[in-house]
Amino acid sequence: MKQKKKSFDGANRRQWRRVAPDDIPSLKGVSINQETDVRVIDISKGGMLLHTAFRLRPNMKILLKIVTTKGTFRIPGLVLRSSIRSISDSPLYESAITFESPLAVLDDLIDENASAHDPGSTPTPDLFEDYGDIKPLSHMEDGDNAQEDPAVLTVLASAGFEADLDKMLQANNW
Repeated sequence: MKQKKKSFDGANRRQWRRVAPDDIPSLKGVSINQETDVRVIDISKGGMLLHTAFRLRPNMKILLKIVTTKGTFRIPGLVLRSSIRSISDSPLYESAITFESPLAVLDDLIDENASAHDPGSTPTPDLFEDYGDIKPLSHMEDGDNAQEDPAVLTVLASAGFEADLDKMLQANNW
């Protein structure tokens, strides 16, 4: 029997569901160049949509540093598209990033949020043992940096203090 190949064309091209950063309380931030703050719009196992103050070139390889309450992880990705979103005050770009391999830990981070409301639930598995596709920064060897890292992206997940954060960032004239 022939299997039907799933098509990701048109309106229904999503392979994994997208979630807002507010739905992942353990997500503390994501970074590129380890100092550039950007805003996560949504995230899935396959990638993320984010806003930056600068344009990321399509097909550019990047290395995302994702910070959670469980640890810090480096995730290689690729910029699918980047376009200007707003030009008021300062430019704002919207960029879609695809991960080189699925972010398997995302389900557990989302489940962790549900677990907080269910006292009888089981604890989240240890990321270092269960997710071999993600390397914590503290476990990286100097030789691992030999691969080309053209960019590293910093993304902050909003936690209800966006206006204050925007004011602080605008006060800095970098």
